[in-house]
Amino acid sequence: DAHNDREAELDRLLQEKQATSMKLAALFAAADVDGSGGLTVEEMAKGYDEDPEVRKIIDDLVGNKDRIEELFSVIDVANCGTLPIDDFMHGVMLYLENPSMFF
Repeated sequence: DAHNDREAELDRLLQEKQATSMKLAALFAAADVDGSGGLTVEEMAKGYDEDPEVRKIIDDLVGNKDRIEELFSVIDVANCGTLPIDDFMHGVMLYLENPSMFF
């Protein structure tokens, strides 16, 4: 029935969001090579070039390396050049939900 279909769809969306959050946390941990707890666009680009797992996650999330700097500049609302994990994850999740809002 319609209620069960809606519940199944909500469960699927929640699982997708959780999977994406796990990917973002893995990306952040792998790319934050200096262990500072903050991620820079340079660390993301270097991670893309040097770590196949980082490359796969970025490609899955935003398409390719060319989008890294663009995405980073949009989610770095304080324009400080370094994103803590919460800001990074929140910004990327917002982007993924509505990319046209950003570009």
